[in-house]
Amino acid sequence: DEQGVEYVVGPMGYFVGLDVNHSKDISIPSVVYSEMHQMYQHISQFDGTFLGSSSDLTSIIFTNAMESVNLEYCPNVTTVKLGKGIKEIEQNTFANCTSLETISLPNSVTAIGHYAFSSCAGLKSITIPASVTVIGNSAFQGCSGLTSIAIPDSEVSIATMAFQDCTTLASITIPDSTIIGGNKVFLGTAWYNNQSDGMVYAGKVAYCYKGTMPSGTTISLKEGTLGIAGGAFLGCTGLTSIIIPNGVTQIGTSAFEGCANLTSITIPGSVNKIGNKAFLETAWYNNQGDGIVYAGKVA
Repeated sequence: DEQGVEYVVGPMGYFVGLDVNHSKDISIPSVVYSEMHQMYQHISQFDGTFLGSSSDLTSIIFTNAMESVNLEYCPNVTTVKLGKGIKEIEQNTFANCTSLETISLPNSVTAIGHYAFSSCAGLKSITIPASVTVIGNSAFQGCSGLTSIAIPDSEVSIATMAFQDCTTLASITIPDSTIIGGNKVFLGTAWYNNQSDGMVYAGKVAYCYKGTMPSGTTISLKEGTLGIAGGAFLGCTGLTSIIIPNGVTQIGTSAFEGCANLTSITIPGSVNKIGNKAFLETAWYNNQGDGIVYAGKVA
């Protein structure tokens, strides 16, 4: 085309290759002519993994027709603009794009997949649109240049290790509606490292207990707490009693698993969801009789 780009198009409008002829900036069209198929083809998917480290490509603009993009292991790409056809940033989409600095996520995106931006060390900021409801496992893990993140108020579910090892991430905005899936979501961030030992809260979620818990510890979660993250007290053998205030609605997976000395649990009627293995291998659970076990009003 006029950009000096030769496209290789497979069936169903899927890019399987292109020769950028040392172009640094390109805009991917929505329609190209396929000499192989002797017809114009609408382009909806782009796989750039074949570009690899040998490509000079630094900037890519996608049209609204593009529905799926993959640029994994394109370490020279610095700028990407996505169109409104993108509904999900799929697994590994930008993983190891170590030079990526700027990307615009359209408000059509509802999910950011597992490892989507992992190891994008050059990424310094990103705006997560209000349309997003899911941030997958390790989605931003190892984004060491990221300094701040604002989670939108759209009941976002954040999976484990989503921001782990974002070493300069010091500012985190977490709205009340956020669901935190594990105690490693912010592990290794500046935000976590700056927290004092003891109970750590992420917004209104009891995120984890930091440091070594003394034996015989009783914890009363603060009023206004809305949730307990997955693995929040995992393996805290010093915990003997937990008081959960009214207003908490969710207790995450493995939240108290392995708290071998936990005998007393106060669960309010507001709790309506308890994750798998939440109380496994606790003294409280082991003391329950055979049959249906209730934790508050939840079976």
